[in-house]
Amino acid sequence: MKILYSLLLISGIILNTALSQQYDQRILALLGRCYIDTNNNALYDEGEPGFANVPISVGNTTDYKGNTFPVRYSSSDGTFLYDGLTQRTTYEFTFTNPKDYYFETYDKALACPPGVPCIRATVPADKLVANLLVANTYAYNIPLIKQPGVSPGTSVLTVKINVDLGIVQTPSPSPTPSPTPSPTPSPTPPPITGTAIAGLLFTDNNGNGIYDGKDIWTSGVSIGVYNFNDKTRALDVNGKVIPSVMSDSNGRYAFENLADGVYCLWMDTTKYFNPGCVGRIVVNSTALPKSTASDGVASPTILRAGSFSLFLTGNSGYSGFVYNDRDFNGYMTSGDQGIAGIIVKIYLPVYNFLFGTVTTDSNGRWSFTGLQPGFPIRVEFVVPNDFTSTGANLVNFITVGQSIDLNIGLAPKILTGPNAGPSNPKSFITTCFVKGAYNGKYKDEPTVVEINKDAQGKGYAQQSADYMKVLASHKDTGSVHGIAFNPENGDKFVSSYHKTNSDFGPAGSCAIYKLSSGIITTHVNFNDVFGKSYCGGYAHFFDFRETSTAGPLVGKASLGQMTYSDKKLYVTNLGKNEILVVPIYQQPNSTNVERIPVPNPGCSSSDDWHIFPITIYQGEIYTGGVCSGEKGSRLSTYILKYNRNTKSFITVLFYTLGYARGCRYLDTYSNCVSSVWRNWANSDVPQAMLSTIIFDANGHLIMAYKDRSGDISALVSSPEILMACLGTDGLFYLESGGKCGSLVGAGADQRSLSGAKYGPGFGNFFDTHKTNLHDYTNAFGAVKGGRDMIVTTGFDYYEAFEGSIRWYNASNGSMLKGYSLYITSTNGRNPSPTFGKQNGLGDITSVYDASLPQFRVGRLWVDINANGIQDAGETGISGVQVFLVYGEQSTPTSQTISDANGYFKFEVDFSSNYYCVVRIADFQDGSTITVKNADPSHPFTNSDGFLAGSDGVYISNFASADFGGYYFTGCSFGIVPKRQ
Repeated sequence: MKILYSLLLISGIILNTALSQQYDQRILALLGRCYIDTNNNALYDEGEPGFANVPISVGNTTDYKGNTFPVRYSSSDGTFLYDGLTQRTTYEFTFTNPKDYYFETYDKALACPPGVPCIRATVPADKLVANLLVANTYAYNIPLIKQPGVSPGTSVLTVKINVDLGIVQTPSPSPTPSPTPSPTPSPTPPPITGTAIAGLLFTDNNGNGIYDGKDIWTSGVSIGVYNFNDKTRALDVNGKVIPSVMSDSNGRYAFENLADGVYCLWMDTTKYFNPGCVGRIVVNSTALPKSTASDGVASPTILRAGSFSLFLTGNSGYSGFVYNDRDFNGYMTSGDQGIAGIIVKIYLPVYNFLFGTVTTDSNGRWSFTGLQPGFPIRVEFVVPNDFTSTGANLVNFITVGQSIDLNIGLAPKILTGPNAGPSNPKSFITTCFVKGAYNGKYKDEPTVVEINKDAQGKGYAQQSADYMKVLASHKDTGSVHGIAFNPENGDKFVSSYHKTNSDFGPAGSCAIYKLSSGIITTHVNFNDVFGKSYCGGYAHFFDFRETSTAGPLVGKASLGQMTYSDKKLYVTNLGKNEILVVPIYQQPNSTNVERIPVPNPGCSSSDDWHIFPITIYQGEIYTGGVCSGEKGSRLSTYILKYNRNTKSFITVLFYTLGYARGCRYLDTYSNCVSSVWRNWANSDVPQAMLSTIIFDANGHLIMAYKDRSGDISALVSSPEILMACLGTDGLFYLESGGKCGSLVGAGADQRSLSGAKYGPGFGNFFDTHKTNLHDYTNAFGAVKGGRDMIVTTGFDYYEAFEGSIRWYNASNGSMLKGYSLYITSTNGRNPSPTFGKQNGLGDITSVYDASLPQFRVGRLWVDINANGIQDAGETGISGVQVFLVYGEQSTPTSQTISDANGYFKFEVDFSSNYYCVVRIADFQDGSTITVKNADPSHPFTNSDGFLAGSDGVYISNFASADFGGYYFTGCSFGIVPKRQ
């Protein structure tokens, strides 16, 4: 496929017997045709029908009288005619496709079909003001291909014409003998009083726009000077056309005697790319220096224009596909269909010159050639407004010859699930613990249940039972805590958990079960994959020995929290302090299950380090754990983020657990039974076990703690839920006094059952108490339940000894509603299968329709020429911390680091306002932010940032879209380096 871009130059024959010269001034007309290429041969054949009503516009040029050309449409036979064109003016014609058609790629030869003239003199019957008619050229026979489903305006073809018939030669008539007259003095030539423009041309072999050791000065190139505004030939101060000049052996050129004005240069060459009229050269003689002898010009003043780049043509190029990514997976699979009519634009590194435009064919394929290897270019994809990228960049910076995937997946925005995803849950799934053997008398008791998002009341009572649906029972799964949901097909997954008095399921201590359309299977048993007792194991006795033998292994054996992301399950192995990454659509084995060890981050004894939670946020893996104090470590919490490149963890939050806590309950004598965290032990004392970490919609870090003693033997557990907020320094800070960042929680002024203040900084963000009964009732697990909502598992929402879930406002920590799943009987004669206040529920996850999340992609780059445009060859800035701020928050929502090419991305909520923020101190001293929104017609390549007062930051703002997908505007920063 050739480039859909043409520059048509038609030259006349120059006679050699000239005595006087002047430029040809004849007026031109252009006749072309839009037609349906029925045989797909990219040539106009007799009988192929013309295509009417194709919109045609002309760039910022005028006819010979200075009138602009309105938008026109091809006639009923497909022809179009433009009259009154002048020579030596570049006319740019733009054709826009109608519905269900796209422009075919075709060769634009500078010739006509054999035996047919390209230019002829007009005759009166033509009814034209023009003297000459340009017609029949291959370039202006415009072929269209029918393709149902192509949207109007998605295929755009641009063709340029510049006609210069050269100099009209006027031979002298034969002389008539006459007497020899007296000698007449030669006329004095007009004085040279204008300004000279002088500069240099060089062949820019590496495309960096700078003459360096890899480049050479360019000789033998014809250069003309033109008026910048209308692209007509420039006149000197005496009204004469300034002739073209040839660059010399040192690449030098010079024009003499220019009047004040604004000019550009036209390089007429076939060996190099022709960028059109380049530069904006302002001549103001009063402000220019005097010329000197070394300038080699006769004009009294001179504008030294510096050097201009020329780029060699070549035979290299690129190709790719644009396809409908039906499953949103970001790569092309056998079921994905190509999309026709998508425009691909290729830009050169200097002048922001459009090298060419190609359009995808009926199979979605595109290609172009004509470039030199090692040359930097920018490739842009013009996507219709009703489509979005599913992950691929729509602007790509490439060095020709570089291996790069330029296949672009798109999806209709309406199919991306704007009302779906985790922010729009339909229901929630949690796990329930059941006493005894999995095949014992309680084998039919529920272990996995689904609760409607509108649930309220008591699920164990008839009036509210319909809100809850049983998905699995004790005989199917045994004791399970971790839970994950796959929105692509609705499958649910639960993982084994070690709890005293509750048996493992049929697959043992190290299994993940899959619940698919009512069928329950073992998705993977790690004991089979990696060897017996891989997660640690224990055979329950369910007698007087249970607490002493099973209790010490709580939090140290089996599996912990589990989550789903991008067709994989992530689960923690408590027996080895590692993360297991498990494929969903393949049979897990020792090769495709990834194992990520989580080393001790700082406990004084490695034996005291115990992980449990796992989450994925902004594409990053987070885990955490506690130093248990059993071997002398200080009770504390670490939250860690995994670096996939270095395969190591960094600490994003650390805090100790010695803050004041309230009461588990009041004893018979109204004494406070303390909830202060103690070292892990096999006894009935509060023991912090970090069981859940999640991020809410505003990027706040939510941490849930199970009280380990509740999984051993304690009758009343004292769980905890805490929040940490991201600071402007990029660090997380634990809530204090019930406040987190700028947010004030519901427990800021809380008092315990004993009347004392409690919590980190003597307050809690979330209200977790049960009036007159407990200071702590949750959370064993937590999940984002909506845009500004958190849903947790705990106990005692309505009555004592219930297993309950609660809905919280994530912005103020207030409790919104609750729903209780079970109530445990305290009548010893009628024992219950449930665990009452003893950590009777596990983790919780949301159920939602599949969607494509929304991502905002930005870039940091070095704007060498300070033009505010991401030019090809301008490098990205890596390793810079970028913050995302939601709405009017004073603290960040998220943070990330720019990659090797300067790119970064954030997952954002739909229809919301955000800011991107970077610190000035992170850039080179003396650098500045470039101009904002330099080219509104190309928002993907602009800089969006600006200086924010005296805060020492550059910021940009954007409104997120109403649909899912990847968006590339509103968050890019061009940095102009300090001038040396």
